[in-house]
Amino acid sequence: MTTDPRFTPVLLTLPSFTPSLALEVLPHGITAHRLYIQADGKTHDILIGPEDPATHLQQKYTNSIVGRYANRVPVSASDAAAPTTLTKAAAQGQFSPRPNEKPTVSLHGGVQGFDSHLWEPLLDPNAVQLFTPAELVTIQSDFPGQSSVIFARTSDDGEEGYPGRLRVEVFVGLVSPKGKAIDELTGEYCLGSLVIVYRAKLEGEDKVTPINLTQHWGFNLDASLQDGSEPSVHGHRLQIKAGLRVLIREWSTLNSYFHVLVEPYN
Repeated sequence: MTTDPRFTPVLLTLPSFTPSLALEVLPHGITAHRLYIQADGKTHDILIGPEDPATHLQQKYTNSIVGRYANRVPVSASDAAAPTTLTKAAAQGQFSPRPNEKPTVSLHGGVQGFDSHLWEPLLDPNAVQLFTPAELVTIQSDFPGQSSVIFARTSDDGEEGYPGRLRVEVFVGLVSPKGKAIDELTGEYCLGSLVIVYRAKLEGEDKVTPINLTQHWGFNLDASLQDGSEPSVHGHRLQIKAGLRVLIREWSTLNSYFHVLVEPYN
């Protein structure tokens, strides 16, 4: 078992002797290493990824946080250091993202994005800065026992070309299932929910910075299937409550959308 704090998992479980959900989260990049579900009398890990937690060093973006800016940001082909100007209210700043996917593209925060750093699990509620005391009371009530954790990290001014010293806190919690364990109409199991909340705040009022945080998931959708024919992703459906879909271009997906009106996007 590893003694490296980056790869020593924080275990979250629902309050039960046989919890329907359990999650192992690594402080390295807030990486979800295993997501266990109890179904059909069996335990399944429904996340893709390496068996050895330390292998996440070579396998980037596997169930980890991505930032400071998720997705692709253009980099000047003629001058990688050419800055982009940002303006908000009375503050103005510039950022020059570092290319990593290709010379003209900075992907998921750059060479050493948020996924590459050690995040601190805040075991002392007094260390939490971006969740209010009232929110912490709600968390203790709605996420009892070992079912939640808050991770924190400070991103220095200029990290990967992004301006401003940025405090980031991420709440990860498991919610117990509501109602019947099995839907009688669909036969689907209700096992609970995984909740992630991202908070960020610049330290100081003289800077502006772009920020776009998310988790870069990879699910093993055939984990619960019995032996049989090879499963196909074409039989799966993912429901996202959105009226617009991003139009993908060569370097970016920024500022280009079209309406979701026809299958399979409707």
